Amino acid sequence: MNTTSGYRIARVYLGKQYLSFTYGELCNLAYIMYMIQNLLTFYTAAMPDVIAYINTAHDCHFCKASLHRKQIYQLSAV
Repeated sequence: MNTTSGYRIARVYLGKQYLSFTYGELCNLAYIMYMIQNLLTFYTAAMPDVIAYINTAHDCHFCKASLHRKQIYQLSAV
């Protein structure tokens, strides 16, 4: 990363190509990255519960894709 202090711009290089960011853009990105990090933390913490729910729903014999609406209604009335 290279900074051009006179213009308050930061450049991120990848080989010969680069991206330029102003100070305001870097502040916004830093704020957004903090929110994304928190969301990913909650996502990874919730994944075991989601997987358990999917496995439970998959083993459910109440709902089958081959049943028609009338048959599903009859099963739910029981």
